[in-house]
Amino acid sequence: MEKCCDLASIEQEIKSVKKRPRKPKDTDAIIKTYEFRLLLKKKQEKALNLVLFYLCNFYNDNLRERVEFLKRKKEAKVNKSIFSEKMTFESQCKNITNLKDKHSIHTHLYQDSLKRLYLAFQSYFKRIEDKNGKAGFPRYKTLAQYNSFTFQDACRNRGIRLVADKPGTCFKTKRINMTGVGDLKYIQHQQMEGNLKTIGLTKDVDGKWYVSFVREIKKNILPETGNSIGIDAGLKTYLTFSNGDVVKTPDIYQESTLNIKRAQKIVSRRQKREKDKEGKIVKEESNGRKKAKLLLGKAHVKERNIRNDFTHKESRKIVNNYDNIAIEALNIKKMVQTKGFGKPIHRAAWGQLFEKLSYKAIDAGRKIARVDPSYTSQDCFQCRNRVKKELSDRTHSCHICGYTVDRDLNAARNILRKGFPEICEELFQTIPNNIQNKEPLFNLENSARAEAVMEGQSMDGLYTREAQIK
Repeated sequence: MEKCCDLASIEQEIKSVKKRPRKPKDTDAIIKTYEFRLLLKKKQEKALNLVLFYLCNFYNDNLRERVEFLKRKKEAKVNKSIFSEKMTFESQCKNITNLKDKHSIHTHLYQDSLKRLYLAFQSYFKRIEDKNGKAGFPRYKTLAQYNSFTFQDACRNRGIRLVADKPGTCFKTKRINMTGVGDLKYIQHQQMEGNLKTIGLTKDVDGKWYVSFVREIKKNILPETGNSIGIDAGLKTYLTFSNGDVVKTPDIYQESTLNIKRAQKIVSRRQKREKDKEGKIVKEESNGRKKAKLLLGKAHVKERNIRNDFTHKESRKIVNNYDNIAIEALNIKKMVQTKGFGKPIHRAAWGQLFEKLSYKAIDAGRKIARVDPSYTSQDCFQCRNRVKKELSDRTHSCHICGYTVDRDLNAARNILRKGFPEICEELFQTIPNNIQNKEPLFNLENSARAEAVMEGQSMDGLYTREAQIK
C-alpha cells in the first residue's frame, strides 16, 4: 500500500485543513489527565464493546476509501490525465451524514475516528518527507488495536456529561452519562481540579474499562530548596546521583515475570484461528484461548502497574528535593538493539521515569536539562581527561589526577556539569574529602596536570584536593 501515495499529495493534504486561530497558551497552566476505573454492568460493557466495533469498522471503511483514492490518483498520473478529485478530512466527514444507521453513537465519536485517520496520514507524509526510517503506511485496525474513543467537546456536555451525586451514595462513587449507553459509575479516588477539556473511555488488555478526564490546571509551584542534582541511569544501580546517593534496581519483577511466562505457555497451547490458502477461516479461536489471553493481559497489567508506581514515587521524590535536575537524553530505541540488553532496558523503564520527571518538574517550576550522554562515563570529572574503560569496569581511576570514584558517580557529576556548568562549579568547590580517594595515584611522566595538582592549584575552576607526596 505504500506505493499508492506520492510526495505531491503532502502539500494538498496540509492545505486542505483549515487551521483555526488558537488562543494564546497560558504559561501558568498545564494539561493533566485523571484516570478512574469504571464499574460496569454486563449490559453496559456489551454496549461499549459495540461502540468500539462500529467505530473500528468506520475507521477501516474510510481508510479503504483513501487507499482507493490514492490508487486512482496514481493511475491518472501514469496516464497523464486530469485528476480533479480531492480527499480531505472535511470531505470524509460527509460520510457520517450518509450513514444509514448510526447505532445510537454520537456524531463526535465518528469525527474522532476520522481525526485519527487524518493524523495517521499526516504522520505518514511527514515520515516520507523527513526520510526517517520506514514510512509505515496506515494499517487496518482490529478490535484489539482500536480500544478507545474520545469526546473532544465534553466541556459543552456534547455526547457525555457529568451527573450530580445521588443522596446517600458513597463520596467516591461518581457517574457520567453517555449518549446511547446511559449512566456509568466510576471510582473517583482523588479530587479533580481545573477546567474540563475532553473525556475518553479506554478498554485495557485485561478487559477492564477506564475513564479519563483531561483538564487544564494551574501549576503547583513548589518552594525553592537550593539543591541541584545530576542523575545517571543504569542497570546494576538504577539511579546514581551526583551527591553520592543511589537508588537500587527494584527486585519486584521476578514474580510478575514468572506469571507472564506461565500465562504465555497456556495461550500457546490453546486452539488458534486457522485460515486456508484463500484466506477463509477454517477453525475459529477456542474459548479457552480467549480466557487464557485475558489472564495473560492481567499478568502484563500487574507488571505495568508495579513499574508505574515505582517510577511515579521516585520522580516525585526528585522533584520535591531539587531545583535543578540534569538527566541524560538517552536513545533507548538504539540501546535495546544491543544483544542481551533489550529486555533489561525495557524493564528498567528509563523513558517512563524521565517523562514523568519532565512534566512534574514543569508543574513544580523546576529546571530540567537533558544532556548528551556521550563520554559521561569515560571523561574524568576532576581533570576532564578521557579514561577509556570497558562496560565491566565499574570504577573510574584517572592516571592523570588520581581521581578514583565509582563509575556511575563520575558519570552523574559529568551530567550535572553539562546541564548546569555554573552551578556545578560552585557546588564542587566544597566537595567533601571522604568521597575522594585518600591516596591518589599520579603519572608524573609528561603530565602538566599532575604538576598543577602537586602545586595545590585548582584545575578548570573545580575543586581538587592537594596532593600529599611524601
